[in-house]
Amino acid sequence: FISALLFILTVAAVSCAVINFKQQSVYRVPDDGIVWVDRSIKAPSAGNSSEQNKVVALYVLPGSQGDRAGIRSGDVLTGIGGYKIGMATNVPQALGQIGAWSKTEYRIQRGGVEVPTQVIVGESVPDDAIYYQYAVGVLYLCIGLFVYYRRVNAPRAVHFYILCFTS
Repeated sequence: FISALLFILTVAAVSCAVINFKQQSVYRVPDDGIVWVDRSIKAPSAGNSSEQNKVVALYVLPGSQGDRAGIRSGDVLTGIGGYKIGMATNVPQALGQIGAWSKTEYRIQRGGVEVPTQVIVGESVPDDAIYYQYAVGVLYLCIGLFVYYRRVNAPRAVHFYILCFTS
């Protein structure tokens, strides 16, 4: 019974990994080359100062689409292509809706002045580390399968396989 269950789980996991790998090669993640972060900025209002959450450009990758559009570190982002940006997590959501290689308008504030900027959204380059992670996963799975089927009656063979499988 355990052997059949492990076989089904292994086939399911390998199938999901193959589908995931294929999807990663098909779908390109839109990116503007800017690291956006949430910052609390003091905004004077009627004599007392209150803090507001703003999305600020922390780092602009040189040569990126954001750099070509003139966005600089310290710029405050208020909107992307009709989407209101209130938190840094809204940026990838908006870029996902717009899609890679689309021209859109960024509304940024620089020195308190709102400046509309046209940006062509690029795509992020997949990191080579993902291929390393897949290779390590396949290696662990092969080692676990080898030990399990070589020593199927050993008392801890199932435990070792499950450790390799989850790793």
